[in-house]
Amino acid sequence: MTMSSDPFKFTTDAPGAISFTRAELFEQAGLAALGLLDRDEHEAYERALREQPLEVREQVLREQARFAESEELRAKVEPDASLKERVLDRVHAAIVQRVINAEATENGARPTNNGWRIASVSLLAACVALGAIAFTTYQTNSNMRSQLESNAVATGSVSVEEMLFDASVKRYALLPASQTENVSAQATLFVKESTNEARLVYRGLPRVEGSTYRIVVIDEEGSVTRELAQFEGTPQRDSIKLPAPAPRTRVAIVLMPNGEVSAGSKPQALLAATV
Repeated sequence: MTMSSDPFKFTTDAPGAISFTRAELFEQAGLAALGLLDRDEHEAYERALREQPLEVREQVLREQARFAESEELRAKVEPDASLKERVLDRVHAAIVQRVINAEATENGARPTNNGWRIASVSLLAACVALGAIAFTTYQTNSNMRSQLESNAVATGSVSVEEMLFDASVKRYALLPASQTENVSAQATLFVKESTNEARLVYRGLPRVEGSTYRIVVIDEEGSVTRELAQFEGTPQRDSIKLPAPAPRTRVAIVLMPNGEVSAGSKPQALLAATV
């Protein structure tokens, strides 16, 4: 394997070999995790990933884990409720007929062809049922792949590549706002001042019925001066885009009942940081 003119692009010496840039490793992470890459593409992907520094490999693996753990990406295929019983009944009938034919053979009688007919019909029914499920799953995976490829191109706001390699993107870790509270959640704010955009990456913030997590700007007394964004929350890692807060302001993640946030309110901050 050799390095190309692009320092972040890896390829083999073979003409026409598949190659992946570092950015493409992140863009194709979801497809690789779900096994949607072709065999040659997957092998090239694994080779390129092994050539990356340890911290980049770990980030790609975390990105793949997020896709693999997402319930929304799993194919929701529900066969007919009676399918299982119908197939089992046919198989049971075929087994019974085979036993009868075997006993008849031992007694010198010629086995009938009825068992073979039952077995053939049972096999055909099973193949038709499995074929229908496989076709539905294929369609679902094809739609999913198209959606993932579209999302990989149009990430919106601050992309993963910018968060990792763009020097103009600033990183702020939000820490527990109170030393007395046991907060296991984690969050990091990435701010791109040139476009007035930001992205908050968080995890460990489970959904609470009737309440919403808010990203707010607070003053020195802990009063809310502006709401930047809100989200439902999830225990897994997720992210949300929001407008970049002004420099030298303090932002916090708070959990508040659904509804409008009144200026001057003082909610309990979970995580906070000064931008």
